[in-house]
Amino acid sequence: MKRFIYKKQSHTLTKLLICAGLMLAIVVFFVQAVSSLSEDTADRQRDTLEKAVNRCITSCYITEGSYPESLEYMTQNYGLVYNHELFYIDYKAYGANVMPDVTIITKNREEAEK
Repeated sequence: MKRFIYKKQSHTLTKLLICAGLMLAIVVFFVQAVSSLSEDTADRQRDTLEKAVNRCITSCYITEGSYPESLEYMTQNYGLVYNHELFYIDYKAYGANVMPDVTIITKNREEAEK
């Protein structure tokens, strides 16, 4: 008649540690997934910006017969819009008939938040 005798719960601490470990693993996985998604989004934004800048340069050359003299000229006359806090564009024009050198740099998130 041992049906009504309760056994001592010696595995309670072990079960608690296993659950805490699983929860920690889930949280770490979630944080890494969000971080990876954020990096992928920034890379896609950079690629899209690069295509937009090249389109503006080409449109200006086709329309006016010369390359734009500055980045500001493209933003004012060709509708180039980008996030100045996230990206830095180094634009070097060498002449009216020489393709400009464009470098797009993604700023650090900490730097962008300042």
